[in-house]
Amino acid sequence: MVPLIIKRVQWELRDFGATWTDADFICQVLAIKNDDLEQELESLDLNFDTQVVILPAVAANTTDLSSFQVIGGPLACMTMPITIEWRLSGENQQDWEVVDPVAKVLDTDTGTGLPGAAVASDAMDVESWEWRDGIIFISPSQSVVDLRVRFQALPANLDADSPNQPIRGVVNILVYWICWSIAKSRGGAASAEAVSWKEELGRSKANFENNQIKPKHGQRQRLGGRRSGMRQGPNSFRIPTG
Repeated sequence: MVPLIIKRVQWELRDFGATWTDADFICQVLAIKNDDLEQELESLDLNFDTQVVILPAVAANTTDLSSFQVIGGPLACMTMPITIEWRLSGENQQDWEVVDPVAKVLDTDTGTGLPGAAVASDAMDVESWEWRDGIIFISPSQSVVDLRVRFQALPANLDADSPNQPIRGVVNILVYWICWSIAKSRGGAASAEAVSWKEELGRSKANFENNQIKPKHGQRQRLGGRRSGMRQGPNSFRIPTG
């Protein structure tokens, strides 16, 4: 999900220059807007989940977990990683060891590091991990290992295929929210770009809310007492004003 958001933002802001489309910079903005989105989802009785996934038998000399983050993969619904642990493949629950999060993964590869060169680790363990470009990078291990990843994820009822494809709706919200934030930083809240992205954000939020409400309209309900119209209130997305 996160790599998709980064690619979308980079495409949308392709004329803004390298500083504003750097993947690490986008991830910094995403971390902030992820917290804002959590509050917005709570207004619809949806909450982010903390999930724990075990990745069994991760191949020796693996340098990143991008293959697990693709749509349909065990980390597809991840928005932010929290902790990573490792053990030799097949060991028991008491053998997990914490992998240190760092700004740059420790070099345990004895290869040249040149494109296409084979990775050959000199370490038995997974020594470190970093969150870069929306991907989890790890120090490679010479052993086959299990990894246990704890992460913040989309609500479980959004992490499923459906006619409304709600994950896509959440991605749209985050993409436009990030674009709006960057446009404000670049040209101010009153700039044409910022105003345009704010409008896109408002539309994406409205579409998402309508898609969440739509399935409820098809349910037969037993009414007691007088019928009341649809209420407009705090359970609606509010477009931020700051």
